[in-house]
Amino acid sequence: MPGRDANKVQINAKEDDVECFLAATYAKGCTLTPGTKLLATMAVLTTWLLEHPEDKIIVFYQFVPTGMMLGCMLEQAGFQDSFLYYAGTMSQKQRAEALDEFKSNAERKVLVASMKCGGQSLNLTVANRVIIVDPWWNTVTEKQAFGRVVRIGQQKAQLLVRICVPAPIEHRMLQLQVQKAKDVAHALQDDRPRHGYESDEDWDEEEGE
Repeated sequence: MPGRDANKVQINAKEDDVECFLAATYAKGCTLTPGTKLLATMAVLTTWLLEHPEDKIIVFYQFVPTGMMLGCMLEQAGFQDSFLYYAGTMSQKQRAEALDEFKSNAERKVLVASMKCGGQSLNLTVANRVIIVDPWWNTVTEKQAFGRVVRIGQQKAQLLVRICVPAPIEHRMLQLQVQKAKDVAHALQDDRPRHGYESDEDWDEEEGE
């Protein structure tokens, strides 16, 4: 199956969860067509890789097919030796090897990471650019993911891009993010605006400060 990273690793998943992906990959005459979000993600990725070759990038995703498709696109674009996976479906040894490679090998520019697996606890200051492809159910998790590069020892400016599309499900998730942030702020008896995001612009403004 296409989409192997620089360590020859693929993201594994139950066949029932990725039937459409597998069918389009193997069926004769079928073409695996990426969606708007992944095309936008690749546009950002390739721009950064070409214009800032000394920087490293982390791409966080939520859904397994997203990570699989992104790996295929990176491979097709000629970046198969530049990216690594970091996902819960990988073995502990594979994850450890991926982190070591990403931190120590200058040729490994992109880490395609599951937000649930790679969005917490890790110190990834070797990278300074982050893309969030799939929105999470709350902004806290997304902030924690971005926080992997915003840690002591970081020597470069950090950049975050969130890929959002005007689709009903994403609109609903963004609404839930705002509501959950307000609920938490209210529970803490702290209703100051910094704890809630009324819009994507509010997020952008705070992260850009």
